[in-house]
Amino acid sequence: MCCHCQGDSLQWALVMFRINLDKAPIEALENELDKFGERTFPHAVRDTLNITAFESSKEAKKFANHIFTMRNQYTTRSIRYERARGSSVNQMSSAVGSVQDYMREQEEGFTRTTRGKHGLAVPTGYSAGQDGARTRTKPIRRTNWLQRLKIARSKRRAASVAHEIVQAAHEAVSTGRRTVWLPLRHPGLYRIVGGRRGTRGWPRGAKLKMLYSTEDRTLRTEPHQWMDPAVRVIMTRQDEYWRRALLHQIEINRQFKNRR
Repeated sequence: MCCHCQGDSLQWALVMFRINLDKAPIEALENELDKFGERTFPHAVRDTLNITAFESSKEAKKFANHIFTMRNQYTTRSIRYERARGSSVNQMSSAVGSVQDYMREQEEGFTRTTRGKHGLAVPTGYSAGQDGARTRTKPIRRTNWLQRLKIARSKRRAASVAHEIVQAAHEAVSTGRRTVWLPLRHPGLYRIVGGRRGTRGWPRGAKLKMLYSTEDRTLRTEPHQWMDPAVRVIMTRQDEYWRRALLHQIEINRQFKNRR
């Protein structure tokens, strides 16, 4: 017998498991349960599906909190499960997953592409307070979030690329909008740190710090699995869930039989 967990209102499904009926102790329980009639057996199947989905969601939340840096409970609460319903064993299903698309992307990996003038904005270590780091390991600082940046743009037409870069730097220093896009060898959004107003050429004392690289038009993000390892953990406990569900139904039917 194969029971599948599949999604309905959940946007995706990741769980498929088998209830192993080959073990002798479990067969004995099933044979005893069959004596009480066909109506009782589906309850044990449904209970097993539900506890498997519930425990999978709990384990998935633990993995997600370990893998990702959570600013609040929004992402964790998006991980949910749906209960199996009905009495037909062949049509029973439970579901576990996240209602947020970005959690599916993290689980499976994703590819971003752009056809715009510039490439994709990829945050650097500096944006997370890790100046000089090749690989960013911390979340982007709130002040460096892309949607919060006020980008300086020069209104004057530049005679050359070098002139455009100098104009952008002066605009950033004079207006206080320290973020500019520069067409350097490594194009991207830079922050102008320091620098004096009114000087010719490059603003004296000004330094460049890259916030976002815009070199690449295609970006592939590798999977960060939080669901699959959780399901693998729960699958090792599946026989125990099935045994407990059978014992529970047997106990209920014994009590009912004694009352008759």
